[in-house]
Amino acid sequence: LTFRGYAFSLSQEDYTGDVENDPSSNFSPLGQSLQDKQPFVLPVIDYDYVFADPIVGGELSLTSNFTSLTRAETDAFQATGSDVDQFRGVDGTFSRLSMQGEWRRTFIDPLGQVFTPFAYVRGDLFFLASADEDVTALTGEAFVGRAMPAAGLEYRYPFIATFDGGNQILEPVAQIVVRPNEQRIGELPNEDAQSIVFDATTLFDYDKFSGFDRAEGGSRVNVGLNYKLQLNSGYYLSALFGRSYQIGGENSYATSDILGATLDSGLETDQSDYVGSLYLDTQYGVRVGAQARFDNEDFQVRRFEAQATGTYGPVVSSIAYAFLDAQPSLGIDDPREEILGSASLRLKENWRVFGSLRYDIENFDMVQDGFGLGYDDEGFSVSLSYAEDRSRNNDEDVDRTFYLRIGLRTIGNTQVSTGVQ
Repeated sequence: LTFRGYAFSLSQEDYTGDVENDPSSNFSPLGQSLQDKQPFVLPVIDYDYVFADPIVGGELSLTSNFTSLTRAETDAFQATGSDVDQFRGVDGTFSRLSMQGEWRRTFIDPLGQVFTPFAYVRGDLFFLASADEDVTALTGEAFVGRAMPAAGLEYRYPFIATFDGGNQILEPVAQIVVRPNEQRIGELPNEDAQSIVFDATTLFDYDKFSGFDRAEGGSRVNVGLNYKLQLNSGYYLSALFGRSYQIGGENSYATSDILGATLDSGLETDQSDYVGSLYLDTQYGVRVGAQARFDNEDFQVRRFEAQATGTYGPVVSSIAYAFLDAQPSLGIDDPREEILGSASLRLKENWRVFGSLRYDIENFDMVQDGFGLGYDDEGFSVSLSYAEDRSRNNDEDVDRTFYLRIGLRTIGNTQVSTGVQ
């Protein structure tokens, strides 16, 4: 499960029941050699920096990432009815260094219109070594460079109305991003940009890919209408509705890479699907949120996510629901529905017990459940938990695991897990 804001989404990797078990004879069947298909990822280094002083009157920031991974065996499958291999991962060692500089500045005119010009340039260096390059369409080059410059403008015009009980804002938003086509699609590995979630939270992202291995190209316009209501009593309501348009160049989401995860993303057509969200925060510790994606032609629901969280004394609980339509390009031919519940009970000031369960509504099956004990204070946290997972494709009915997590505020988090027979 991938949590996004107040709602959650289901990754396509969670569902493999409709995918063919036998790729081409070059690779082992789906669900076998799982340990060899699991990569070792190290190191992963992130560095972000924002200049304290304005540059040309605006904010200049730098983002960088270095990732290196090694996989012993290629993870391949074929979608239902297809004889084309698709790849969640390829054997070998792949390292990538990415650096991006971004500049933006905001102007407000006398009418209250908000203009934000922006520009960024990104460069990637790939170091590649794979034994399966001849059968995966990956480039045989050991060293590959890639660049993506972009410039754009975001426009907002908030209309503010006040009344005795609070205020409300209606704000149209438009954004244009101009850039060249993405380079080397399908010739480079894709490890961290496989999950394509197009919804209200990513509508105005310059690059809607989830990671650095893909770089969105082509020129695009994103438009939406934002509404906010703030009551003096403490209630807060917000809503957003919009869509995206590909206006020039090659659409990165319409061009398949070695996995093909973009072809059912809602962005693969020049006029994207519609996305919307609704969020309500009460003064009683209850928050409710929902978001949905609707087909661009018949307005059919392609995905829907909703979550409610509540706090009452020492108890914090949440319940979430997700519906995802079929993704034929990934061999997922049937819709999926799941519900997730979790709760935490504070025993004393620093101690808590917690538990969760995940249920597959379509197949009437308990997918995951678990419980644990945790300790938290200002600088240190530790938890021990037990979980059962029935979603694996490894011929095991239940995957049982103990997790030990340790967190230090100034250093980071560490997790150790062990399976239970």
